[in-house]
Amino acid sequence: MASRVIAPYFGNSVYVWGSLIGVFLAALSAGYYLGGVIADRAPSGALFAGIVFLAGALVFPIPFFAPVVLDAIVLADYGPRGGPLVATISLFFLPSLVFKPNLKRLVRLVLSFWPRCLGLVLEW
Repeated sequence: MASRVIAPYFGNSVYVWGSLIGVFLAALSAGYYLGGVIADRAPSGALFAGIVFLAGALVFPIPFFAPVVLDAIVLADYGPRGGPLVATISLFFLPSLVFKPNLKRLVRLVLSFWPRCLGLVLEW
């Protein structure tokens, strides 16, 4: 879906796809690290629900403010490589970063209550 948001402004080039893949992988890596740090502190259902809500709250407005952000980035003219990268970072990095700690939190939360459910959670 991210490519459909960015493609009308920057096309569907290798630079767009490279930016999308690179930013999502960086956000996932940072999110997994933060998720491990948070999960080791204290597994809590309320914190897990809060992170899920925050991730949804960050994703929900993207369709509404993406045209404004993308128009500004196109007008700033960062070039064929920089434009898609700046656009991807500004729209998708933070939601991806917040969403990924949830897997480790969920695993830690499930393990704290039901140690045998790890296979079911990872299979999901």
